[in-house]
Amino acid sequence: MYKMKIVQFNVALLTSLFMILLIVTGCDSINNQVEDAMEDDEYEMEVVDQLASILLGDSAIIDLKFKTITAASFDTLDTNYVLGLPGGIKDTVSQTNIQSLLDTLEGAKVTVAVFDSAYKYDIPTTPRKSCFCFNSGANEELVFYFTNYVLMNIIDENGASVHLKSNTIPLELIAGCYTLINNKPDPIVKSRYVYELSKNKKYLFQIIRNDQTTPADIYGAILSK
Repeated sequence: MYKMKIVQFNVALLTSLFMILLIVTGCDSINNQVEDAMEDDEYEMEVVDQLASILLGDSAIIDLKFKTITAASFDTLDTNYVLGLPGGIKDTVSQTNIQSLLDTLEGAKVTVAVFDSAYKYDIPTTPRKSCFCFNSGANEELVFYFTNYVLMNIIDENGASVHLKSNTIPLELIAGCYTLINNKPDPIVKSRYVYELSKNKKYLFQIIRNDQTTPADIYGAILSK
């Protein structure tokens, strides 16, 4: 019993000494170890995330870099989508006729595609739901990045929601793409979604504000993985 108490005491003592050492050294040696580890291949960002960090991490943010796209707002009423199109135009489209909805959005130039640059999404605050027509170019896995906390959904031409493969943000991207706010690091990519889409198809691409969405502008990139 006494031996167990001595072991517990030694563990507590070592822990205390370690914490004091961290405070005294300012964590410099540990920071150096972390930086060295991040240089190893094991901790490198995926190529697609590296490109996203270049496109969005320049976010001083220079608006001229970004293609501004104005969203259509939408709400659901009974079995219809109630659309608010750019220019104040209102339209009502059946939820069962996604193709007609996509044609309406495409005709109003509310479209996005895979783009090796970045978008500035002009999204109304009310209602909280916005949509675009998304044109896929090939069978590919796509990654959608946002600089704000948003939800997203993709619906195919048959009205079915496309399976979301991932909504996680890799730690390497968080650690390697950030800005400083009041001397504290703040990740630039706040939301990241991965979908696998089919070649030469049109999809309904929805962005939805939630309780975490801030009033800040929403920038994003859509990249092929």
